[in-house]
Amino acid sequence: MCSPIKDNLTLNLVLTNKFKDMKKISLIFIAILFSGIAFSQWNIIGTPLWDRYGKTNATWGQNIKSIGIGNFTYVPRAALHINANLLDAPTNPVTMFTPGQVFRTDGPSNQDNMWQLFTGPDASATEKGRIFVPANSDDFVLQASQPFGTIRFRLGPMQRMILRDGLAQVHLGIGNNFSDPQHMIHVHTSPIIISQPPPASMIGFTHNLTGASATDGFLVGINSDGVAELRQQENADIVFYANNTKQLTISSDNNIKINSLSSNKKNFVIADKDGTLMLYAINTKKAKITELEARITKLEEKIAYLEENN
Repeated sequence: MCSPIKDNLTLNLVLTNKFKDMKKISLIFIAILFSGIAFSQWNIIGTPLWDRYGKTNATWGQNIKSIGIGNFTYVPRAALHINANLLDAPTNPVTMFTPGQVFRTDGPSNQDNMWQLFTGPDASATEKGRIFVPANSDDFVLQASQPFGTIRFRLGPMQRMILRDGLAQVHLGIGNNFSDPQHMIHVHTSPIIISQPPPASMIGFTHNLTGASATDGFLVGINSDGVAELRQQENADIVFYANNTKQLTISSDNNIKINSLSSNKKNFVIADKDGTLMLYAINTKKAKITELEARITKLEEKIAYLEENN
């Protein structure tokens, strides 16, 4: 059943009826528009071309250059281009979607549902990455498929974060075009303008009670001069634990509190105005004795110095 070639359309329809099973029908539908660049082909198992699902014809060198879905006033800009600006959603409530819902895939829950990215020609192409939902899972996985492949995150043309293999452990690098992290988490800052000094490299911790501004919470890192800092920006203590036990506290009232070695009592360590460190045990009479002993030691040192220099 073919119309003349001058009609610019050829339809070939082949129906093969298998007598043992009337439900098995093989269909080949070929539409050629000679006035444009178009060739589409759909195949069902049982036909001579059963392995050519959706393939384009290269017989006359008239491959489809691109497929555009939607109302185009220009040539599609990619192999598959969906323009939803003038795409009307179906009116049937069962199939209703908004124009912004341009792509969807469904798959069996007991199978990995994935999109794969390959480079290279035909069957020799190499898988470089995939995004998928594992079978029987609610997880979403972004995967670099090569053993030493990396996952890079960019904002515009500039890379801001990288995940790479660190020889048996992952290395996460954060920084502007920083691609060689040396630690499990490596923050590296560099000035956008080369002649300018580097900005501080800080990791900040906040929650809803501290607020989330630049002057809230607790900072760990190095400042622009390379000086390491533990910066408590709240009116609160800094506490150090060892063996899951509080061992030392730098209090918000400028005292250092440490656990006693001989008991579980806490002590204050206070710097005197002349630089002498005073050790005070809480709620004991030893505090005054300790202070007096420290002052006597200081006085003896001064007397010895004067005797040696006179």
